[in-house]
Amino acid sequence: MTTVPTMPASQTATVRRVRSEDAARMRAFRLAILADAPLAFLKTVAEAAARPPARTHADRPGRSPARRDLGGPFVGHAGGTGIPGEPGLTVIYAVYLTPTWRRSGLPADLVEEVAAWLGPAAGRS
Repeated sequence: MTTVPTMPASQTATVRRVRSEDAARMRAFRLAILADAPLAFLKTVAEAAARPPARTHADRPGRSPARRDLGGPFVGHAGGTGIPGEPGLTVIYAVYLTPTWRRSGLPADLVEEVAAWLGPAAGRS
């Protein structure tokens, strides 16, 4: 059985899209994700580390890291996409939260935000 540490009640997270200026921090976070959950993302830490930093996920629609606060560390991530020909359908993928945030309600916030950002692309209004 795995024990998930509890998050202090005073912590809150801001969910927002990845921006260009987040590239270095997003790359570091992705490497940390792969170190924690190597089988979950179909890539090894070594493979991800070998990618050029310019090949980051910044500025890709539907990417949403969650940060603890402005300038703070990323604590979660979710990606999503709309399906051509399937209006209103959003596929959420690559959801990850650091252990202390896994039972915080943040997963639902990430999913809702990704779906909202993809709204027009997924045929949502």
